[in-house]
Amino acid sequence: MTSAILPSSSLAADLKAFTATAHERAEESTFMTDLLDGKLSAHDFLRLQEQAWFFYSALEEAAHCVSHGERAGLIVDEALDRTAALESDIAYLHRQFYGEGAAEEGTRQWRANVTPIPATVEYVERLQRIRDERDEIRLIAHHYVRCLGDLSGGQVIATMMRRNYGIAPEALQFYRFEGIAKLKPYKDNYRKNLDAMRLNPAERQTLLEEATEAFVLNMNVFAGLERGEK
Repeated sequence: MTSAILPSSSLAADLKAFTATAHERAEESTFMTDLLDGKLSAHDFLRLQEQAWFFYSALEEAAHCVSHGERAGLIVDEALDRTAALESDIAYLHRQFYGEGAAEEGTRQWRANVTPIPATVEYVERLQRIRDERDEIRLIAHHYVRCLGDLSGGQVIATMMRRNYGIAPEALQFYRFEGIAKLKPYKDNYRKNLDAMRLNPAERQTLLEEATEAFVLNMNVFAGLERGEK
């Protein structure tokens, strides 16, 4: 377990420092390393996005439930929602791999053929508990890990998927943020909003620990995909 760090005046800085080890382990997971190195296939990318669809749906549902909160309201933004883009990307790839008939009924068709692996089920259940409990602090942790990651490393993933597997731009809408004019200023403002949050010491520590757990949950999904779980 990550040990506590001395708090600074910046929550964003503390989050980066506290989760550094877990973040590095997630990035260096065998599945993600092989995917980015071109050692897998476009179908493996599809498998990843199918699992992401489950936990992004749960994350966004939880985010919208607590977006009225004083702290969560500073970062929850519909411009960051990825579920609709994921659905479009997955439908495109299903048509490419399985023919027009695989997507002839749109999203409903591929949904019937996609199931969450055990690690994804665990991830989704945690997000659903956060939603049900209106747990603003833990939601912020998961939002930070996924959304700020998509604005940063996610852009590298899109480039590598095009380069290594020839994935069409139409299947990479997940990584395009049409509602955000420039990513860097947006990320800078996101971090400023994190720093503006009023948290007591216990809430701050809970947020830091939950962010680390969010990386662990992602690592577990990557490990399941590496094992070929279905």
